[in-house]
Amino acid sequence: MKRVAGSRRTPEERAESAAQVFLGIRLQCPTCHNHPFDRWTQDDYYGWTNFFARVDYKIIENKRRDENVKHEFNGEQIFLQKDDGDVKNPTTGKIVGLRFLGDASAKATATAAKKDIDRLQPLALWLSDPANERFAATQAKRVWFQLIGAGIVDPIDDFRFSNPPSNPELLEALTSEFVASGYSVRKLMRLILNSATYQLSSTVNETNRLDESLFSHVVPRRLTAEQTLDCVGQVLQTSAKFGGHPDGTRAVQLSGVSNGGNRYSRPENGDRFLTLFGKPSQLQTCECERTGETTLAQTMEMVSGELISDLLRDGQNSVTQAVSSDLSTEEFLNQLYRAALVRPPSAEELALMRGYVDARPDRRIALQDVAWAVLNSNEFLLRR
Repeated sequence: MKRVAGSRRTPEERAESAAQVFLGIRLQCPTCHNHPFDRWTQDDYYGWTNFFARVDYKIIENKRRDENVKHEFNGEQIFLQKDDGDVKNPTTGKIVGLRFLGDASAKATATAAKKDIDRLQPLALWLSDPANERFAATQAKRVWFQLIGAGIVDPIDDFRFSNPPSNPELLEALTSEFVASGYSVRKLMRLILNSATYQLSSTVNETNRLDESLFSHVVPRRLTAEQTLDCVGQVLQTSAKFGGHPDGTRAVQLSGVSNGGNRYSRPENGDRFLTLFGKPSQLQTCECERTGETTLAQTMEMVSGELISDLLRDGQNSVTQAVSSDLSTEEFLNQLYRAALVRPPSAEELALMRGYVDARPDRRIALQDVAWAVLNSNEFLLRR
């Protein structure tokens, strides 16, 4: 097991991460003063943090290469609950009670009086309570963002009074459906994917061409780093390599980008590709760690980069299989287009590509060129 040993180890870091992931609340400000742009006070901060004060861990083994690098972890550890431990408010110097964010009821205080209880259990029950719409809304808008490509709240993990949703009625409807389904992400995804909004065209008109927040049309965006790399691998029936992971690992299975077993490891081609296209190492909880910008370096990687070249020349990929079998050029092109663009080639495309392949002396290189051209098309690289 490889993890970043230095991240989210303190009660404060755990509390801030949980608030941001599960409730869309950036809780860093009340560490030393009441939040200037939101409702949260120091009492809220430290009362919430106290839920995580008894979380501890025991390292069984850490085979890190450099003992001076505390963030490097390669081994096994056990997470556990201590029998005691509380957070003090640094302003008063007093031990604080427990406080659910945005819930002033006595439930948390009653929990604090029970010395033998795992504090994370009532916290989990409170989070998943249907009455806690903040949790359901946060998760619903995350799913919407992943499918639509634009958030109802932007950024999606900064949900506050001074950053309201662009469409409150939509967020309320998604939240209600999510709760009614028993927090089924599958059902929520089905609802969004079958909606008229998801199925809108990217073609704009005079009324919506400037809109990027009200979901009046699809805004073309490039695929994420993981989507791009996994789609290339799926089309070519091969896969990139990632440091510290077995062959065949998909990019979406990685929690973050790393070099492999230690900081001295040479990054594999897949690691370099994901870093270039904006996948973070996930040392932070913030969604802002990822970048979706398009750059010239990304263009050059797709056009002539090492990884794309390696995958195109792979001895087991779909091109090699086509050359070593009796698969005709037309059959290969149909398979390629359906895998990459989810449609067959048009008559014009088929004639053009077939003519190109037939005119080349080396059929393998010709098919690689055709696959390269399709993988570099806007139709493949963009969500539209």
